[in-house]
Amino acid sequence: STEALEEAIARDSIFARAHAGLAVALELLPYFSGVRAQDVRERAIASARRALALDSTISEAYTALGLAYEHAYEWRAAEEAHRRAVELDPNDASAHIQYGRLLHYTGRLLDARAEFERARRLDPYSAVGSGWHGHLLSLTGRNREGIAEITRALEVDSLNPPVLFMAAQAYLEEGDTVRARTFADRLALHVPSWQVPAAHLHALLGNREPGLRLTRALGAAAEDRGDRPQILFSLLMALGDTARAIDEMERLTDAGEFWPVYVSLSERVFDPVRRNARFAAVVRRVGLDERIFTSPTGGRPN
Repeated sequence: STEALEEAIARDSIFARAHAGLAVALELLPYFSGVRAQDVRERAIASARRALALDSTISEAYTALGLAYEHAYEWRAAEEAHRRAVELDPNDASAHIQYGRLLHYTGRLLDARAEFERARRLDPYSAVGSGWHGHLLSLTGRNREGIAEITRALEVDSLNPPVLFMAAQAYLEEGDTVRARTFADRLALHVPSWQVPAAHLHALLGNREPGLRLTRALGAAAEDRGDRPQILFSLLMALGDTARAIDEMERLTDAGEFWPVYVSLSERVFDPVRRNARFAAVVRRVGLDERIFTSPTGGRPN
């Protein structure tokens, strides 16, 4: 936790790894709490740079910088930082996972798959590493292998939220709606904070009511506060409401939110808007490669 790392720094201000760990923890907070990425960015970057000033070989500090840059749409700087992290410590599975995520979100799926495969080899007991590897296998045309890898991830952690979501996606791609619904239901039942992703899955399975109910409730409750979930645009896509989905993407971009690394635009759910001029414009605005994401498969191999 950030509190434990701050306490460690208070006790030993030249503990470089604590500064690096704090930087990563701060950059991961927006995924799991209501903290906005821009509200922690300066502090995270300062912590990462302090770590590197104390020890220039700490890969975790570069991972933190990579996250900070990608959350600000600074893709080139993010890639340089992530590459430096894996160069400094090729055995750091977490560094490979975060670099793989960057590659995934910038549309380079085969390169991303290779990074996740490295992470999985380095840490065979990481549900996150195996889950991401399985998901990228699925997205790159090897869905049955992907299902096997995701199943393995769930044997490590049966209630890991991203892996449950990935499992449902893979079974949807396989045409096995019974199993896909099982994982969507498990996500909704056991992970209350993932109700929006669960509703997304149910919408793709033909049950639109949970998603419609959530979009109404979230829109009404959060309109004045401006804190609608980053992933609401993805739920709207699953519901087929493409105009409102792009409205959300534009709104999040105006606010400088880090939505392009919440749900990859390479995902199949975005295929209906690949030729949409407004979608192309918002892709350009966040600095991603329009050629990749407006192609028919959004970077997925044909």
